[in-house]
Amino acid sequence: MNRILFIALLLITASATIAQTANANEITSSGSAKSKIKPDVVRFEITVLKENEIEKNAIKDLNEEIEKITLLLTKIGFTPSQIKIATYKISNENRYSNNSKSFTASNSLIVEFKVDNKVINQFYQELQNGNFTDLEVAFDSYLSVDLEKESRKKLLQLAITDAKYNAENIATALDLKLGTVKHVSKEFGEILGVTNMKLGMPNIKADAPTSAGPKTSFDTFEIEDIELEESIVIVFEIVKK
Repeated sequence: MNRILFIALLLITASATIAQTANANEITSSGSAKSKIKPDVVRFEITVLKENEIEKNAIKDLNEEIEKITLLLTKIGFTPSQIKIATYKISNENRYSNNSKSFTASNSLIVEFKVDNKVINQFYQELQNGNFTDLEVAFDSYLSVDLEKESRKKLLQLAITDAKYNAENIATALDLKLGTVKHVSKEFGEILGVTNMKLGMPNIKADAPTSAGPKTSFDTFEIEDIELEESIVIVFEIVKK
């Protein structure tokens, strides 16, 4: 089960105002809450780019390098269903002033899996000890959609409590009483979690060989938390006590 760390919880910038309308007195109160959440999804985008004056040689070099990357991922324990193609492109352009053509072939693979620093560390260790060329690796971490939705649900509940608390403070100070809720509004933020792939862990065996070499920062440090925030505005009817 994903572990949610609601640390440094802040209920911030909450305010309330009283407005006189034709039909009723109202208090408009805002509340907010934010928290830092540990990401539960890791994403690697592995890109290989090969260039050659002969098109078929550029493609051949690309496919050979991608095969080596695939073998590395398989060695770690990833299955074919966890490895997806992001891009595959072949292009050509004139080189300099002699108008000779250079062909470029590129291929990007994406791997997404549940956060595990040991797996990440092993991937980079295998990479630094392997014979790879013309390779780029982009690393990122995310919240899965399920984790983000659950986290936002809890933050919204806290923001509602915060808005009500501020409205009650204003009403009490003015010797008034909160009535029914007249209106509720909030901004609908985009859910940024990742669910486009079937997430899982590489099937790493206990006796799986690991390349020797310097350990990476993932062996020592944790992945940075992701901050989420929810805010809400509630309009209460107010009546005299």
